[in-house]
Amino acid sequence: MLVLMWVLVHCVVRALLRERAKMSTTLSGMRAVVAALRAMQDRLRAEAAAAAAVAGQGMAAAISSIGVLGKAANNAVDRFSVVQKERRQLSNRLLELKGNIRVFLRIRPLFGNEIANGEFAALSAASSLEAQISGGPGWGGAD
Repeated sequence: MLVLMWVLVHCVVRALLRERAKMSTTLSGMRAVVAALRAMQDRLRAEAAAAAAVAGQGMAAAISSIGVLGKAANNAVDRFSVVQKERRQLSNRLLELKGNIRVFLRIRPLFGNEIANGEFAALSAASSLEAQISGGPGWGGAD
């Protein structure tokens, strides 16, 4: 019986040693995977830091551009305001000049042959400062 126990213990020890060898191999593979993952993590951290630096530079450039564009927009608004003021002044001056337009008119009386032919005067002097327009016979408007 002692031999039987010894064989049984020997088989169990061999099985445990084989299992230990398998686990050792698996552990070595896992250590290699962990090392690769750590290297990848370090590389990604470096890339993230570089990307953050580039983004920071891009952000600074964008902020600078926004400042320049803001100043240009303010200048455009100021110029527009000046042009609007000038346009209003010119428009007011034009209206003033329109109100000051004087019309000089000379009305010739009809000749005898024009009266004999039945022609009519379309314009007559109502006073020295006013003229009256009339359509004459068959005009269809108010005389």
